[in-house]
Amino acid sequence: MQQDTQRLLELLDQALATENEGIKVYEDAAAKSQDDKVKDIFQMLARAERGHYNFIENAKESVVKSRSLRDWRSNAASDIGREIEAIGRQFIPMLNTGIVMSATALDAIDIGIKVEQESIAFYTYAKTRVTEPAAVNMYNLLLASENTHLLFLEMAKWNT
Repeated sequence: MQQDTQRLLELLDQALATENEGIKVYEDAAAKSQDDKVKDIFQMLARAERGHYNFIENAKESVVKSRSLRDWRSNAASDIGREIEAIGRQFIPMLNTGIVMSATALDAIDIGIKVEQESIAFYTYAKTRVTEPAAVNMYNLLLASENTHLLFLEMAKWNT
């Protein structure tokens, strides 16, 4: 049990680092973007990653207090559902307008794609390393969100 708790805490620390990297990438991309619509996309992705960070931080606090995620409660499923819907509402109209992105924005999208792929790989690995159903569910929710981010970034890249 102690070993499972320690492993879960280590994975949560890695998850926090993963989300922090995403926040930095998207905030930097937003700051460098010349196009307001593209800037909005990167800001939205940064907010989403910040939400993931807070979600994971809350989970970690629960593990520290109770040595488990068994009693942990979160609105993450509905929050991530709303996040995915909001990102879709932002991306879909942009894809249909034929916006020409600058080379800097395209570079940022490539970096974002790489960050999302790394996040997906990590969360896929992490969910195989935990035994608590609540932890597996947490990683599955994060995977759903990161897969959506990846999908929209790839769509944005190939529609420019």
